[in-house]
Amino acid sequence: MQKKELISILGYFGHANIGDEAILSCMLTRLRELDLPADYVVYSGNPEETSRSHHVPAVANILPTSIKSFLIRALGRNRKNFFKTLKVYRETSIFIVGGGGLFYDHPDSNYYLLELLTKIKRAVKHGKKVILFGVGFGPVHLEHSRRALKDVLNRVALITVRDEESRRLVEELGITEPEIHTTADFVYFLKPSPPEKIEKIISTEKLALSSRPRIGLCL
Repeated sequence: MQKKELISILGYFGHANIGDEAILSCMLTRLRELDLPADYVVYSGNPEETSRSHHVPAVANILPTSIKSFLIRALGRNRKNFFKTLKVYRETSIFIVGGGGLFYDHPDSNYYLLELLTKIKRAVKHGKKVILFGVGFGPVHLEHSRRALKDVLNRVALITVRDEESRRLVEELGITEPEIHTTADFVYFLKPSPPEKIEKIISTEKLALSSRPRIGLCL
């Protein structure tokens, strides 16, 4: 029997952001349709909620990016969760980062971006195949950010971006080593709700039905 690989997914999940949760739902659906000999785990800000909502194992998104952060988490109150996350990371063979607009900085700070790139750099160093899956790039303001993006992302195995603007920025940054593909935002793969759920929503919201078609916009 072929041993299953462990694929872990890192993004902005477990923070009650409906757009990112929709992206994760679509991503998991597409991956499962491939019927790979693999198990999936998601790094999440709220592992219990992510596991309940998406029917997937989840661990706390507390991967360390320095010796200091490692020691703080290893000795802190939540060390049990930290070591659970660390175990998943060690066993991971494919490290997916995505989707959504993850690669950006601010005019006065790139702390978030450098933290993310450090996690990617270490995953590559530890022999994991890193894939950027349906991500967006920009805006990128700082020269330091541009250099860091070029240095780290030229080491990953594959990049798929969600729009042509992101692809142009990737090429402008000089990221040329991995294959780069333009796909779409994964949220476009959302499947419609079943008719009975739609009817329940219409009833709950007390929407009057008529022979004329109705269009609902959710902002």
